[in-house]
Amino acid sequence: MAFPTTSLLTSFTGGAENPISEGSTWASTGGALVGGADAQRDGSGHMVTTSGTYEMRRTETIGPQFEIYCTFSTVDTTFVQLYMVSGSDHYRLDKDSSGVWRFYKTGDVQFGANLATQALSNGDAMGFEYVGGVLRAYRKPSGGSWGELGTDRSDSLLASSTGNLAFACATAWQFDDFGGGTVASAST
Repeated sequence: MAFPTTSLLTSFTGGAENPISEGSTWASTGGALVGGADAQRDGSGHMVTTSGTYEMRRTETIGPQFEIYCTFSTVDTTFVQLYMVSGSDHYRLDKDSSGVWRFYKTGDVQFGANLATQALSNGDAMGFEYVGGVLRAYRKPSGGSWGELGTDRSDSLLASSTGNLAFACATAWQFDDFGGGTVASAST
């Protein structure tokens, strides 16, 4: 199967909301991920962050096999992170301010070697999946196709866990869409 296999959860249409709720499908993390504030929807089809640090989580329960992905209309040079959170445990795909991509897990422990050094540009997308005990990271350039970054990581931390998808970022990112959910079988 190709990545992604799940549908978009939102394309951030609708009026402005601060913080974003979209009918209670988004919820505050209370700063639990990176100590960030709640993000907002600008009313023009984007979820936006302005200055400072932001984070939000989806309210749907997914897993234990899952994928998460998003597209950015505007990228910033700061960090952006995608999460699968289950209680006090998590997996996180991180793209830092130097363009280095890494996997982390609970306790802020880097999981394996760096995946790649690759900047994001406006219109690019990023995501990851955890299927069959294997984590895989993906990037899609604007107008291009999804490609895997780095090598697979095998782990059992969340092998039988369900949880929520979340993100964290700093300063001026604009998200065009956000997708993910439970995956039935592995990508090839």
